[in-house]
Amino acid sequence: MVSMYYPARPGTGGPAPYMTTAGALAWMQYDNIPNAAGLAPALTATRTWAYTDARPAPGRFPLVLLSPGLTMPRSTLTSVAVDLASRGYVGAFFDLQLKGIPQPLLDGPSPANPEVTFEHP
Repeated sequence: MVSMYYPARPGTGGPAPYMTTAGALAWMQYDNIPNAAGLAPALTATRTWAYTDARPAPGRFPLVLLSPGLTMPRSTLTSVAVDLASRGYVGAFFDLQLKGIPQPLLDGPSPANPEVTFEHP
């Protein structure tokens, strides 16, 4: 999974959640955080300065590739991503889908892209 952050045209797009409820729940359950089901919606409701479906600003921008590490979801880099985009960079942030915790696919699994899950050791 990859999240893209980029310089955008002002006034386009809508507020983006910090992370999906399913992603927050998977992450917190993996880390054995008590009451993960009760806390996951709070992470989803966390305010960010990111927007979904925003129209890209015109021009060419350098690309930065980042991965948060084996057990962290890419959404933990949201503040870095927004800062990079505000300074004229495109950020591609990716999860290591075959490592760490399972991350739910946004549109669900498909025959071409099946979702892979692993048991916590």
